[in-house]
Amino acid sequence: MSFDITFHFKGMDSTDAIKNYATEKSHKLEKYLTGSTVIKWNFELEHVTHRATCHLTSDSINDIAEAESEDLYKSIDFAIDKIVNQARKQIEKLKSHHHGK
Repeated sequence: MSFDITFHFKGMDSTDAIKNYATEKSHKLEKYLTGSTVIKWNFELEHVTHRATCHLTSDSINDIAEAESEDLYKSIDFAIDKIVNQARKQIEKLKSHHHGK
């Protein structure tokens, strides 16, 4: 499985630390994915609110998760937890439909 991860920053500077952290967290998704996978991270700073949005596209999943907090790293953690839960539920649903036939 290959990962293609992109980053977009709005209202804040792009840093390797943020990219590396989001990339590391994105690997939590590996066990739910097959084939090529695209993960698009959008980071936005609005006043004191840091928003992290993760858009995941793979062979069987197309989900978006967004989280906000006063700390970007927390927002990334919250967003990845949401997208992992969405991916897990979607894979479980696909497996149950497949086994039900």
